[in-house]
Amino acid sequence: MNIIIRRIISIVFFISINNICFSQSLLPDTADYPYWIKMMQDPKTDFFETQKAFNKYFENRDQGKGSGYKAFKRWESSVRNRVSSDGTIADTKSDIREHFNFLNKNKSLDGNWECLGPIVVSPWTVMGMGRVNTIAFHPTNAYSFYAGASSGGIWKTTNYGVTWTDITNNLPMLSVSAIALNPVTPEIIYAGTGDRDYPGTGLGVYKSTNGGASWEACNNTMGNVTVSEIIIHPANPEIMLTATGGGVFKTFDSGASWMLVSTDNAAYRNIKFKPGNPATVYATKGDGTFFLSTDTGNSFSQITIPVTGSNNTALAVTAASADVVYFLLANTYQSPYNTILKSTDSGNSFSIICTSPPNMVGYDAYGSGNQIWYDLALAVDPSNADILYLGGIHIWKSADGGYSWNKTTNTVVDNAVHVDIHYLGFSNNGKLFAGCDGGVNHSFNNGLTWHNISSGLAISELYRIGQSETVQNMVLSGYQDNGTTMFNGTSFNYICGGDGMECIIDYSDTTYLFASSQNGTLVRIHNNFSAPINSFFAEPGSWTTPFIQHNSDPNKIFAGFWNVWRAENVKTEDAAGIIWTPISSGEIGFVNDLKQSSADSNILYATRGGELKRTDNANDMNPVWTECSSPGSDWISDIETHPTNPDIVYISSGNFIYKSSDRGMNWINITGNLPFIYPLCMVYDKTSNEGLYVGTTTSVFYKNAGMTDWILFANNLPIVNVRELEIFYDSNNPTKNKIRAATYGRGLWSSDLYGEPNKIKEIKEEETIRIYPNPSSGNFTIFSKVDKGETMFVTIFDITGKKILDIKFDKGTIHSLNLTNEPEGLYYIRILNKEKIISMPIVIN
Repeated sequence: MNIIIRRIISIVFFISINNICFSQSLLPDTADYPYWIKMMQDPKTDFFETQKAFNKYFENRDQGKGSGYKAFKRWESSVRNRVSSDGTIADTKSDIREHFNFLNKNKSLDGNWECLGPIVVSPWTVMGMGRVNTIAFHPTNAYSFYAGASSGGIWKTTNYGVTWTDITNNLPMLSVSAIALNPVTPEIIYAGTGDRDYPGTGLGVYKSTNGGASWEACNNTMGNVTVSEIIIHPANPEIMLTATGGGVFKTFDSGASWMLVSTDNAAYRNIKFKPGNPATVYATKGDGTFFLSTDTGNSFSQITIPVTGSNNTALAVTAASADVVYFLLANTYQSPYNTILKSTDSGNSFSIICTSPPNMVGYDAYGSGNQIWYDLALAVDPSNADILYLGGIHIWKSADGGYSWNKTTNTVVDNAVHVDIHYLGFSNNGKLFAGCDGGVNHSFNNGLTWHNISSGLAISELYRIGQSETVQNMVLSGYQDNGTTMFNGTSFNYICGGDGMECIIDYSDTTYLFASSQNGTLVRIHNNFSAPINSFFAEPGSWTTPFIQHNSDPNKIFAGFWNVWRAENVKTEDAAGIIWTPISSGEIGFVNDLKQSSADSNILYATRGGELKRTDNANDMNPVWTECSSPGSDWISDIETHPTNPDIVYISSGNFIYKSSDRGMNWINITGNLPFIYPLCMVYDKTSNEGLYVGTTTSVFYKNAGMTDWILFANNLPIVNVRELEIFYDSNNPTKNKIRAATYGRGLWSSDLYGEPNKIKEIKEEETIRIYPNPSSGNFTIFSKVDKGETMFVTIFDITGKKILDIKFDKGTIHSLNLTNEPEGLYYIRILNKEKIISMPIVIN
């Protein structure tokens, strides 16, 4: 009873102190201390206060590499449309719940999405694939391992990274920070959801019993938390421990139920078994506290260490010396930026081995910057306890037990390892692996040289795309961390660096490309020569600065910075000859989005937050701006216009879609049956009757004027953020029209457009086709009256829209379908015969 009381008191005390420390009224000067880091990581933070703290801190500080500036701006950009007027940020879990509620009520799926890539890494194409948070290894097969991506799910290789297969298309969340395999039955896989290196929430632990073919939640009692690490008892795999954003949890029944075993429900970063003795368990928090258990994690005691205070931690043990524990403490704002502690008595006591300098967690070894709350890793050689590897922005190595260090990677010289290291570890055959912002790397010679094995990982985080209006397979893509590329139908070729943002292909001459990087650095590329086009003026832009090509004069561009600017003569041979003119005078402020009317080139819309402005004379020397009405106070995430009616405009704002028929002065809500999730982008299909595609935080939806409700346009598309949608129209052959999607975590995707009723003739199932028995154990018979000797194409989808089978039947009216290898559940069958199509649900039980 006394133990329980002490635990309750400690939890209450922790919560009280935490609330006191981060009460806005009691914060010290945010110019001197980066409180914005802690505030940003708190899901209950006030967004606007966090912005203020960040801006104050960086008022007179360097914003360059390793400062943390970019990482904050990414967070700010990703959550801004979820912010209420009072500063609260809506939880992403609700979007996933709403998505599945919609799916359960609206079974039909449309679209035929396919991933275009990028797939292949090479020095002349993409700088990297995307961020990998963790890697897990098969217990007996050295060629088989798994990579968990920050936004792209779990990928499996069985040939040492030559090829990769996605195994989490039906996982409701594609953010993964931990993977663990049952050591006895490796087909049992546990996924720790959420992104431990980035603010947000997770869904706890998910479990697969069939190698990733299907997943189910196993987070009973644990709840929806971000899971940083999972460890499985080596002798009894039913026992597991997790370090999560809500404490340390333990299960005795393979995840069926969990119990909180830490003394509080704070965020824990690391958890490890002592090699050879799982009764001893180590756990750490990001604040530098270390905990020891000697009863297999049933209880923990805090161990006093010789230093106090930290902003993040990493932990490493080795079978080469089971009593040794290395503990890395890292600080953001003051030296020492990194401190290495070592225990030789199984975590009972520690001594200081090394402190900075060098600044091993920063970009400059003798500078002050770092972003250790975002990238930090530590590993020890399994056969030599004196060989350590530390990951921050780069990878460092020590061969003398941590006393001295040398940098082993430098992306300025060697692009083998992308900057920002999130994982370091050894495979079961002793090879060193790294997970970074570019993907997966490994070394056969203890870090002397590195090899990138990320080809095949379709995990790129796209901000924006630029679809050519004249060439179907010509698409620019802007990537977080990995620059801008050009897709040519077969490969993605590198165009320029930085964080790739908005990008445009000149609609009148495809040899002219326009790209951008963070905060509005605009670049023109012509005949493989690139030049900045706005370097002469210092007006800042938003993180993703909007710019558009004038829709009737290809020699002009509109760009949104603090003001709206118009550039003329943008294709002049010398970029210095481009003429920039501000066409607003501060009445808009930081511009978040721009849209020129497709029906009238004089009409231009601009947004700032939840405000919408319009000018009806955008081509004049001094345009006049009108403040449009606002249907709410939420952030306006996108603007779309009607292709022929200049009075009609659409906006997505908060959870809603609105339409105006008087240029934004009055609005009607057309959200209808859309789930209560956040729309991010829209595109109007000009070949349809008011067909509107909406990209959201989970998928793509569609509706036209002939439809009562929105439908989920997501066949084959995983649950993923869709940041931009663009359409290619083939005037000679409309069947080649394509919609392209920029996804944040799964790269570039493509689909045919929605099949309008006058394009595909729907047939009545009761008159033409029967499938029986339904439900069945997996063996179905298809009786068809419509094939009449013609070929019939049958496609089976699971409930998430993932295609699991394509089969062709020639002639005949009775066909057999065997799905006995598929798990129980609801599926959809689509049958196509010439221009006739039918779909219906089937159930395997």
